[in-house]
Order: sequence, then C-alpha cells, then structure tokens
Amino acid sequence: KIQLAALMNLRPGEDYELVIPDRTQVVNKIDISPEIMEVLALENRPEIRTISYEERINKKEAKAAILDLLPGLDLNFGKNYSTNSFLFNNNWLTYGAQISWNLLNVFKLPAKKKEGEARAAVLEARRLALTMAIMTQVHVSLAQYEYSNREYRTAADFYLTQQKILDQLQSGVEFNTVTEQSLIREEMNMMVAEVKYDIAFSDVQNAYASIFAALGIDPLPVDVNDETIDSLSDSIEGYFDTLSLQEQVFFMKVE
Repeated sequence: KIQLAALMNLRPGEDYELVIPDRTQVVNKIDISPEIMEVLALENRPEIRTISYEERINKKEAKAAILDLLPGLDLNFGKNYSTNSFLFNNNWLTYGAQISWNLLNVFKLPAKKKEGEARAAVLEARRLALTMAIMTQVHVSLAQYEYSNREYRTAADFYLTQQKILDQLQSGVEFNTVTEQSLIREEMNMMVAEVKYDIAFSDVQNAYASIFAALGIDPLPVDVNDETIDSLSDSIEGYFDTLSLQEQVFFMKVE
C-alpha cells in the first residue's frame, strides 16, 4: 500500500481506499498472429526509429565530409556612404569574391570515409541485434500471456469448485451432517482459493499489458495535456473495454 501511494505521488501517511472490482472470468483475447505482431513491433518500437534516425544522420555527415572538400566561395557586396565633403563621390558600391581551399582536407577524406562506413556497419549490427531482441520480447510476452491465461483458468476452476464444496458443507452443517471443524477447514481453503484466483487474474492482466509494451502500442490519448485525471482514466478504461487488440491495431494504423 505504501508503494502504491508513492506511485500515485500521495503525501506520506495519507489514507486512501481502493475500489475493488468484482471478480470476473472474462479476460482479454489476443486475436492476432505472431507474424503480424512482429511487424507491428518493428514499426512501432521507438528503439528501431532511433537507429533509423542515427543512420540518416550518418549519411548526412558523409555528404558533409565530401562537401567540406569543395573550395569555399565568399561573396560580399555593400553600399557605402561618407559625409566627407572633400570626396568627389559621397556614396559608392563595393563587391568582391574570395575563393579558399584547404588542401589538407583532401588527405582527410579516406579516413572520414572509413569512419562513416564503420559507423554504418555498427548501426546495422545494432539494428539486427535490436530486431532480434524485439522479436524475442514479442514471443516471450505472448508465451507469458498464454501461460498466465492457463494458470488463471485453473485458478478460476479451483475457485468455483471450492465455492461449491463450501456451499455443500454449509448445507451439511445446517442439517448436522457435517462438523463445524470441517466447515472451518473448507472456509480456510476458500480464502486460499480466492487469493490464488486474484493473483492469477493480476498475472494475466500484467502479461496482457506486456504485449502492448512489446508491440510499442500506447493506450494514452493523443492530447494528454488537455485531459483531466477523471477523463484520462475514463478514456484509458474505455480503450481497453471497448476494443480488442486487433481493433486497436486497426485504429492505430488508420490514425
């Protein structure tokens, strides 16, 4: 609870109350193939875009190194005026041109060219390594979601089964066919089933969010600065409640 208060930026010692939602067996489904997920991740992840920008900068720097070899041309033009009455002409125009060329830059070109090629090779290696890391993260997040979903289904079945057992024992206590000790034991088992059920549901939701992170999909609205806390929470909640993952990807591409 203290960690949650720190994440919400609450003052130390400030009391708050959480609204616990009702338990549900409905979980989000993944209606998209792993191949499409890989493509979306490579299109949306900012790390790939960063390398693309660095490669573009490297190409510009290579062109700048070649342009640096060209002679420098300095053109100047000006209008002059003087209040000296002894001058025949009090105003006149001046213009000129100057060409300069640093011959040492010619010897620097091979080194700069090799430097650009080496930087391009490093960026390409980084791109390949990052691509493999992103694809691995996508498959790991998908596998984690499937595993968490199976664990959640098992916990849900155990919870429902334990609930039926407890109902039977409560009926048995009323008709004196079951002892109070057996009922207390099953009530303790019911508490354990509830805890396991809630933990499994939390894990499957966390795994579902990891897929969004792996794909680089941001559920936040575009104009975050114009959103209040209430409207922001409502928009995020509606985003996850009304759209499936496949529909979200579609709308994201349309935007």
